[in-house]
Amino acid sequence: MVLATQNETSTGVQNNIKALGKLVAQYDAVLAVDAVSGLGAIDLKTDEWNVDVVCSGSQKAFMLPPGLAFISVSDKAWAKIEKNTTPNYYFSLLKARKNIAKWNTTYTTPVSMVYGLDAALDMILEEGLDNVFARHALLAKATRQVFKG
Repeated sequence: MVLATQNETSTGVQNNIKALGKLVAQYDAVLAVDAVSGLGAIDLKTDEWNVDVVCSGSQKAFMLPPGLAFISVSDKAWAKIEKNTTPNYYFSLLKARKNIAKWNTTYTTPVSMVYGLDAALDMILEEGLDNVFARHALLAKATRQVFKG
């Protein structure tokens, strides 16, 4: 497994996930990306860039408090997960997948957060994802200019 961070909050460093995905795809390893501070603010073409696992959360670009976690898993990663024999209870993606197939969650869902996410996604869709990305890029550029002097 290759672990990467899409971008780092405090420094604003954005990693080249596309290039990393191209490299990792040549091997049996899976690429897992922490996209907590980037998903919804900068582009992440999961399938096109060969990203096998993406983890994110409701805070940051989704404009909500922490409390919801999001994950996407490729077929390549599922194959490895299905072969994993490490005992687990709380973090079982197999258990989560089984429940999602029944339109349910493994544990208690913070319903108010889901309603908040629905409203936030409506706002993002209304603005348009390309416009959201452009706004974040403009604000990042302006912030960097201020510190250049």
